[in-house]
Amino acid sequence: MLVIVSVGICNAQEKVQNIREIGNCKTGVAYDVYADGNYAYATTNHGVAIIDIQDKTHPKIIGKVKTKEPTFGVLARAQKLYTVTLDGRFVIANIQNPRKPVITSSTKNPGEADEIAIDEPYAYITLDNGKLVIFNIDDSTKPEHLGTYDHEGSLKGISARNGILYIAARGKGILIIDATNPSNPKSESIIPVEGSARSVDIYKDLLIAGSHTGPVTIYDLSNPLSPIKLHRINDGGEAYGVSAKNDILVIADLQRGVLVYELNNPENPKLLSKIACPAHSVHYDGDYIYVSAETGFHIFKLQDKK
Repeated sequence: MLVIVSVGICNAQEKVQNIREIGNCKTGVAYDVYADGNYAYATTNHGVAIIDIQDKTHPKIIGKVKTKEPTFGVLARAQKLYTVTLDGRFVIANIQNPRKPVITSSTKNPGEADEIAIDEPYAYITLDNGKLVIFNIDDSTKPEHLGTYDHEGSLKGISARNGILYIAARGKGILIIDATNPSNPKSESIIPVEGSARSVDIYKDLLIAGSHTGPVTIYDLSNPLSPIKLHRINDGGEAYGVSAKNDILVIADLQRGVLVYELNNPENPKLLSKIACPAHSVHYDGDYIYVSAETGFHIFKLQDKK
């Protein structure tokens, strides 16, 4: 797994109408991002940075969950932070006091961890060696290992809904796994995608799949086990992250930057805005766009169309 260290700022001259950067924070290279309420969480080479975003124009780091290895996937739920590390650890921290987070458990897995999804009470972790690991996280001090699924090849981005998992399987496509019995996850099918599958998100009855050197593909998820392709966009990009809400899709593309599409008609999405930024991941909450990038943590605001 490549770890890149880079510094800089996103290129303001590349702004297109309807989007602008309103704040940023020097975290060093940031890989994944999640925002919830007054705080955002960015994974870095030394753990997870906890960022106060109450003032969106001046976000600031107020705490850190420190790890020996770089962290990648990150989520926060009910004052608990969940992340995974390059050496395969699943780390849970109590963030009731975000200025002084306390690690409550750190579980070693057999391989480099890449992403995490939570569909309570379960956590699903993808590993670079093709393993999927499932934990019960009811007790955050002692997550219980329930099951493992082995896939030939590398597993990347993951989204979960009602026990059905959608996983970006590098070089293969989108792997669909039925984990309604978490002790015995079963493969249902693989949806081929162009390029190398990298990121996934679920929005309403849509599955959105991003790829490296391929398009972002939108699927109808009315039948959870048999998605139907609707449209493709951003051909040949590097969509390391995708995030959708309020009929808006935001793509974090390492080369092309942050791209915003309208999803009112998912069979014909329209590009609204873009801005140059070496983006690794994105979290869109319906008001603000939070981006982790080689240049750190960034906040963008999508303006009303004129």
